[in-house]
Amino acid sequence: MVIRERLRGYLASMTPTAIASAMRDKWLRQSLLIATLALCSRSATAQRRPAGPILPPAGWDSLYRTHRLFELRDSLRVGKTTVSPSTRFYSGIVAHAFNDNDAAIANLAPLVDSAPRSLTTAQLLAAADALGDSYRREFRYRESAIVYRTALRLSGAGIDSATRANFSAWASIASALAEISPQHIAWSAESNNASVANDSVEWAMVATINGDTTAAPLAMDAGARLSVLDSTTAAAHRVRSLGGPIPTLVAGHPMDARVGVISALGVGSATLSNVAVLVVADDSLRAAYHRARIGGAIGLPVLSALGTLTLTRDGHIALSSPGADTDSSSVPNIALADGTTIVAATYGGRRMPVILDPGANRTLLYPSFLQEFASAASGARLTTYVGAGLDGAIVSLPAYVIPDFIVSVNGRTIRLGPVDALMRNDDPRSQLYFGALGQDALQSA
Repeated sequence: MVIRERLRGYLASMTPTAIASAMRDKWLRQSLLIATLALCSRSATAQRRPAGPILPPAGWDSLYRTHRLFELRDSLRVGKTTVSPSTRFYSGIVAHAFNDNDAAIANLAPLVDSAPRSLTTAQLLAAADALGDSYRREFRYRESAIVYRTALRLSGAGIDSATRANFSAWASIASALAEISPQHIAWSAESNNASVANDSVEWAMVATINGDTTAAPLAMDAGARLSVLDSTTAAAHRVRSLGGPIPTLVAGHPMDARVGVISALGVGSATLSNVAVLVVADDSLRAAYHRARIGGAIGLPVLSALGTLTLTRDGHIALSSPGADTDSSSVPNIALADGTTIVAATYGGRRMPVILDPGANRTLLYPSFLQEFASAASGARLTTYVGAGLDGAIVSLPAYVIPDFIVSVNGRTIRLGPVDALMRNDDPRSQLYFGALGQDALQSA
């Protein structure tokens, strides 16, 4: 119980790179491209021209602490002149956030090894988490476990109980996978924006596990460090188990998970081998994923191998295999932080970070939006928002109803209305992001 409470507390103490990764994007026909992930993403952090005001190095920490990863990326491109622990730290954090694992490892490994005094304990812990995650993305599980254990040993009393519990969990998970061969993908045919069946569950995918089709489709969760299955699906498809339960976080919810390996996972025309998964209780999975009718969720390591994923207006996911005509290699406009997909959107001529939440029916704005754009509430009527909190409990919160909300994502205008803007919210994410774009935004793009 103590460990569970520590993990629950971790939500409020996560660093900007605690579960950060990234994806590339583009718009295709009438579909909204949500994620393009590629294993060969080394140039992703060096292609885009900076947009907007560029802060000098003195401003990097502010951008980092407020999760302004896109602005931090832009500032680093023009402000990085000398190599120092500070520039290595922020360069490694940005590389990790935008899926450039080689650059993340090159920048962060020396810091974790030497623990320079010029970096704070919090920065060293963030570097260790990003480094351990980068090793795991590259299927270098043994090195990932070493990083987490080293951080636990060196940080001593400087690490809070929630972060200690989180690092211990990922060290145990990586250790369990240490003898597993790297994930591998093979394509039976090239995919050019090929739609995958969803069994009437929006933005999910019908898959095969070890040769048999799953009874329920699998959701897409790019924020998940590993894919996850419920125990019924894992047992029915003979998923290999690697040891006992480990207390960890799945989709932001504390629960016990067993580490497993799928020998063959089929998605569309792709077959992936040696897929690491977390296996959790059926009801725990439902609680974490909006009670959706799914058997699990496909996480970042699998999505990263699939090339371009396009979320279509009719609720399907279309695949474009790496190198196909419809595969995208453009600059990232989507990142992951705190296990959440973040979009750099533009409102009123200013860029703002918002969550992309395909599981939510409607778009919701957070108090930070009202603080930044106070004029948006002019003429708006007051209401009471009723919805589900992070723990699934029903919450009632005061809100303004914004009659006409127009936001731009990657140059594409999304017009919605009415949209609730909360006046207060206990969700820790609302302190960092301006809102969450739901299914109505996806269907309007």
